[in-house]
Amino acid sequence: MPLPRPLRRLILALPLLWTVYLIVHFLRYPSNPFPAPPKSPTTAPLLRGQSVFPPTPRLRKHLILAATNDTDTQWLQFLPHWLGLTSEIRIAPEGNNGNEAGIYLDWLISHYDLLERWQHGDHSSDTPSRGKKSYNPGGVLIFAHAHDQSWHNNDFQFHTLEVSLRELNYPLISTRAFTNLRCDPSPGCPAWIRPHRRDSDPGPVPEAEQFFAEAWKELGLGARAPDVISATCCAQFAVSVKAVLRNRKEVYEKWRRWLDEKAALGMEDKDSGRVMEYLWHVLFTGEKACVDHEVCMCRHYGACFDEGGWEKWKGLRSETAMMQEQLKRGDTEGLPGQGFLKREIEKREGVLRGWIDEARERGRKLVAEGKL
Repeated sequence: MPLPRPLRRLILALPLLWTVYLIVHFLRYPSNPFPAPPKSPTTAPLLRGQSVFPPTPRLRKHLILAATNDTDTQWLQFLPHWLGLTSEIRIAPEGNNGNEAGIYLDWLISHYDLLERWQHGDHSSDTPSRGKKSYNPGGVLIFAHAHDQSWHNNDFQFHTLEVSLRELNYPLISTRAFTNLRCDPSPGCPAWIRPHRRDSDPGPVPEAEQFFAEAWKELGLGARAPDVISATCCAQFAVSVKAVLRNRKEVYEKWRRWLDEKAALGMEDKDSGRVMEYLWHVLFTGEKACVDHEVCMCRHYGACFDEGGWEKWKGLRSETAMMQEQLKRGDTEGLPGQGFLKREIEKREGVLRGWIDEARERGRKLVAEGKL
């Protein structure tokens, strides 16, 4: 049965209509101003949040989270039992000084005697939060902010603390006195705080830098602060119980009083907290706390790039960040629109995630071979 004449005409006209559409589309969007992102690698079977490192069921691991009354901490329920991590939320009391620093110090002071029992292998004491007993003396304490997502968490872990805690190399940090959870060395490294800054020193001048020279002496760290204080931000770290007990309880009480005294003299919490943020490593180890970004990603979290892979990832990450800033500003001049820019960003984010998946798969193989 022959097709109706109108339908036959429509079918015959389709090639011409398609050609017209392509011409109009090309004239409207003549070219893509961004180079095509590299092809995404094959997604590795290793799931995010699944550690590449062996479990540590006999290592005592306790998480102390600094919070305010309105902090959303529901993410804690998603931490898996295989992690063996006990946790507690410490809400800032009225009159707290130094932001998270006051909370951390209060915890260390109130639990100092318990930590001594842990270190000496007294298993009759439960952990402070869930009552879960440990059969490994000492252990590791992790201090962090209670909100799950923040800019200062690792970007390759979606800026989420939960993923960082899941993927952390606990066998490694159990052998170290102090480990910063953040891999990106900026801000803080390699030479951030200059207590005796001269006009010739490179900038910019970090916030609260002017307080460090005096604080160094007042906190009992020495007669003169070093020329440079180097440490990765942002007051989220793991410290061994052994390292905590190297200091007498009176040391933590002195640091806590310093926060209160400075508050009484008018120092803002953000400034006293900033001083503490860049001195925790000095308190526990007396050593610098800067780690190469790529080395940190591999050793601390098992994301190990092949030769040249890190530079590629870093370059594409920087390009993507600039595009995100462009989108945030609403700057779409010369572009088809915000939707186009969003799609370009999504493409690059997908590639970045794929490269991290491959790096983690490489890390898993290095662990299996005993090389990591």
